[in-house]
Amino acid sequence: MVKKEEKLDIIIEFLKNRYKAKVLIIVGSRAVGDFKPKSDWDIYLFTEKKLPKETPNQFYNALPEEIKDEDLDVYKNSMTINSYPPKLWRDLRNSKVVLDTKAGFGKKLRKNALDLYKKGPAKWTKEYAQGRVYKAQRYMKKFEDNLKDKNFAELFLRISWHYSENIIDWWFGIRQEFQLRSQQAFPHIKEKNPEFYKQLQKVFSDKTTYRTKINAFEKMHKMLFESKEFKNLIK
Repeated sequence: MVKKEEKLDIIIEFLKNRYKAKVLIIVGSRAVGDFKPKSDWDIYLFTEKKLPKETPNQFYNALPEEIKDEDLDVYKNSMTINSYPPKLWRDLRNSKVVLDTKAGFGKKLRKNALDLYKKGPAKWTKEYAQGRVYKAQRYMKKFEDNLKDKNFAELFLRISWHYSENIIDWWFGIRQEFQLRSQQAFPHIKEKNPEFYKQLQKVFSDKTTYRTKINAFEKMHKMLFESKEFKNLIK
């Protein structure tokens, strides 16, 4: 049995050898410490070398036997570019630098991310805020149409999209807060807005009907768009 610390050492050596990694930053549960035995490894890799093109199978086949059962999500980046995707800055809020340059490239990136977090996200514009209302209305129409037509596959897909991509993001955005990891987001919402969380539970529950889920979305939209914070955005 390979210990957790030994697995990390093997992962680091593998990424150093295969991609000439100079900086490795672990994010998410593995960095925070609330991971489970089968949790994946989310790792940001930075290198000065050209990254090879490879298929997922080629990556898996190259893994050492000791970590073949580990789920590795490696986000490869060049150290020579000047900007990185927003996801990187969000992820680095919960991170741990496990390989760095002498100049501290990784630690500096992490500090920049934490500084951005302290400033808070950009305030929604009036136009963007109004656009969320229209988007919610379109989703509700699609929900009702698909339920009426008994098109349950499409209905399930759209409910999943709205739940995973919009409704939680909107809750944080309206309050001008950065969205938290799921392990932190749900307890935070439950504490700050228990009625909203109650409706959210109805959406992700496997014991509620589609009708109940649609009604829950409608109630959450009402709570979001009639809130004091939202009204201040559209003044």
